Formats: sequence, C-alpha cells, structure tokens
Amino acid sequence: MGDITNFHQNIKWKSIINIEHVDEFYKLTDELSVYISGLQIKTKEYDNLINLISKQLEQAEREAFIQGLNLGIECSLDQE
Repeated sequence: MGDITNFHQNIKWKSIINIEHVDEFYKLTDELSVYISGLQIKTKEYDNLINLISKQLEQAEREAFIQGLNLGIECSLDQE
C-alpha cells in the first residue's frame, strides 16, 4: 500500500477520513503526469487541469466512502 490521503468530509461528526492508495494508483498517477506534461499547455491551463482532476478524485473518494458506509449500515440492519 502507498501513502494515505486525508480529506475532511462535510459530515455531522468531525473527523479525518484516511484513504490508502495502492501502488497501481501511483503508477496511473505517474502515467497521467507524463501525458499531461507532453500536452504543451500554458501554466495557467496546466494548473486548472490539475485542479479539476484533483476535485474529481476527491469527489470520487467521497462518493465511494458514502456508498461503502451506506452498504455497511444496510448490512448491519439486515443482521437484526
């Protein structure tokens, strides 16, 4: 496993959610970085693209967490 990404979710309790990324995640990140570097775009456009990719990743992580939490809740309710 690789490093841990921390992000704060706007949920009722205050906590930091740690998401561990596997090596494949970092391999794909490197591939994306190399590809984007070869696009020959201006710094402002590059920064905007990286910002959008970052926001998309954070949203995907947030949605995956919520879906997993909901599944866990549903499974625990089915046990009762």
